[in-house]
Amino acid sequence: MNIPLVSIPIITYNQAEYVEETVMSAINQDYENLQIIVCDDASSDETPKTLLNLLNKFPDRLEVHFNEKNLGQANNRDKSNQLSKGKYLTYLDGDDVFLPGKISKQVKLLEENPEIAICYHNVEVFDSFTGETNFYWKERFGYGDGEIRNFIQYGNNLCSLAFMFRKKDIPTEKFSHSGQDWLYFVEVMNKGGGKYHYIDEVLARYRRHSENMTLNWEDKINGQIHTLNILHKRYPQYHSQINIRRSEVLLTKSLFFA
Repeated sequence: MNIPLVSIPIITYNQAEYVEETVMSAINQDYENLQIIVCDDASSDETPKTLLNLLNKFPDRLEVHFNEKNLGQANNRDKSNQLSKGKYLTYLDGDDVFLPGKISKQVKLLEENPEIAICYHNVEVFDSFTGETNFYWKERFGYGDGEIRNFIQYGNNLCSLAFMFRKKDIPTEKFSHSGQDWLYFVEVMNKGGGKYHYIDEVLARYRRHSENMTLNWEDKINGQIHTLNILHKRYPQYHSQINIRRSEVLLTKSLFFA
């Protein structure tokens, strides 16, 4: 029986403390037909050394590419997409962790349900220093099945670490910054048929530490407004959902950044 190839693009930048655990969580999946691609974005710490050690240990399981100069997160992700050969893709950042069974369970669902564009699952958010659980994504945001109209209204609350989708549905346009994840996956869903499905299991861990908690929330909200403006032009059939979300985002902005 032929099982489809799954590509796991991993983008790294100065994550020497975490990257071995991240890569091993992909290598140790119970799914054999994997393409694990690491694209390091000109790290200045020990990340390249750690990756070379892993490559020496697992030359048949791992591809490692070192950028000569820093491309930025969005361009590095685009590079990893171009290197991906799998039928399915699931993204892993250089400090997060896949849990056992993630790949096999998501592939099974997508193979059995070709009308589903994206499948996703619950995610544990944990403190890097203590190892303790902060919260589970489902508890904080609520999860379930849906269609593109729901994804447009609520999709920016979903965790892209949990997503698996088909490579054929990757948008052809380039996205200028990593904050456009929401728009990116709306386009993936639109190409893939417009439906998403939730697997009610915790199959990945999202690490919280000082480097990924220093977000400029006003910039994030402005990014959502920019995305909503693009969606409004591209998807007139979903103006109702877009306007509801826009009202919520503008209310948040007025309350916190007036």
